[in-house]
Amino acid sequence: MKAIRLLMLIATGVMLMMGINSCDNKKQTDDKSSAQSKESSVKAKVGSAQKLVLIDFYATWCGPCKAMTPVMEQMEQKYGDRIEFQKVDVDQNEELARKYNVMSIPNIVILSPDEEVLENIVGYHDADEMEEILSKVLER
Repeated sequence: MKAIRLLMLIATGVMLMMGINSCDNKKQTDDKSSAQSKESSVKAKVGSAQKLVLIDFYATWCGPCKAMTPVMEQMEQKYGDRIEFQKVDVDQNEELARKYNVMSIPNIVILSPDEEVLENIVGYHDADEMEEILSKVLER
């Protein structure tokens, strides 16, 4: 199981590097303004949050990110009253990803209401693992 997870992390890292290099020439002005708007929206929510903020950094081309989607939806249903859930596409929000040192995806960053990074979770995690992580963060 650990070998599979390691292979997924390596593959994700390679895909991330390839995606960033190939996307640079494809971006359009509309994409940048949309990304800036989304980034501003996330920053505003983080800066004004009264509860924890979970930012799910992903990319549309990332297989493990797609596999995490139903897990994160399940977590949002269970913990949405105590945690603000946000999704951020790293290809559209490079500055925000850089701010939180996102080097591989999927990458989940959990912030306190005062924007302190409480957890940085890299790679695919099933629902049981995510529930354990979120429970521990909420107990702090």
